[in-house]
Amino acid sequence: VHRSFILDNIYNLKRDEDYTGLPSSGELVSGGQPPGQPVQVEDGEEDSVEVWEALLSQCAGYKRDNCRFYIHSKLPHLRPNGRLEVLYTCANNIYSYCGGQIKAKSTGYITSPGYPKYYLGGEPCVWNLRTGKGQSIQITLLDVSLRADDCVEIQVDGTVELRECGTLGEKKQIFARGNFVQIRTVNSKSDHYLQSRRGVLLRYQTIGCAEPSPIADGNVVFFNGSHAEFACDKGHVFRSSLHSFKSVVCKENTWSEPLEHCVSIDFLLQYGGEEIKQSLSFSTSKLTQSEQTSAVEFGWEMAAMTIVGIILVISLSIGIILYIKYNQEHNYLIQDDQISMKEVQQSNLDESGRY
Repeated sequence: VHRSFILDNIYNLKRDEDYTGLPSSGELVSGGQPPGQPVQVEDGEEDSVEVWEALLSQCAGYKRDNCRFYIHSKLPHLRPNGRLEVLYTCANNIYSYCGGQIKAKSTGYITSPGYPKYYLGGEPCVWNLRTGKGQSIQITLLDVSLRADDCVEIQVDGTVELRECGTLGEKKQIFARGNFVQIRTVNSKSDHYLQSRRGVLLRYQTIGCAEPSPIADGNVVFFNGSHAEFACDKGHVFRSSLHSFKSVVCKENTWSEPLEHCVSIDFLLQYGGEEIKQSLSFSTSKLTQSEQTSAVEFGWEMAAMTIVGIILVISLSIGIILYIKYNQEHNYLIQDDQISMKEVQQSNLDESGRY
């Protein structure tokens, strides 16, 4: 922010007990504007970066009750005149080791070791981020403060989708449709193991719900990332509902109901509680009646189809007989016509012979 928006003497940022978040450069706002609206900076962008850098170095990743930031001691050359509000985030699920395998279940953060006080030079860090099958990953690069020749890369399916070196001007975001992303730091050679820059901070977020695992005595009959349907085998039900079919929807990367296996009806009738037994007995009797009704209806349908088939066969037979009889009569008529023609011709010859 411009120097005219800097707070007068002290920033007293209250945080939760395990606060490990930080504000982004776009979240520094002036007191004269509604929260969430960025400050309109006419000039002095260098001052803005300077406040941002100093504030991150002092308070980012702070885990105590309060973080006190003294403007006169940190930035004595800036004249405090105005007000500065800092929006921050309390974060959990932070992975701060140099590389490793990360199983992403919802939202989490990855930082380089030592962030925001320093980062490790020379040795690269490689993080393999994987979600459940059927999910996607959204990566937001929040802060990069490295030497000019040091970089951080984000790879999707072996392709570098984002590469940022030196200092990050504004947060960047990519969306990976697959369930695997690799993040690595690329460091140039250095005689110093510890580098006096903040390092790297990014946030990952899973999108959608993972494909359900197979269930016992049943099947996953439908799945599209936001909706799933299950069906039990014959003679089995879900214990929670005592039904053989179950449908769930995805809400905030979690299925609306816990996934469960199918249970045998006979087992529940023998070992279940009285309410379960009564419900199952009633459902079983209705199912038996329904099956009997269906069997009777099926019998009538089969009988009707048989009768229709017999009628069709008889009709076809009659048609064939009539066709054969018609052909025979037609042949007889042709023969009679031929005989009549011969008789006429013979009669004509006899008459001509007399003359």
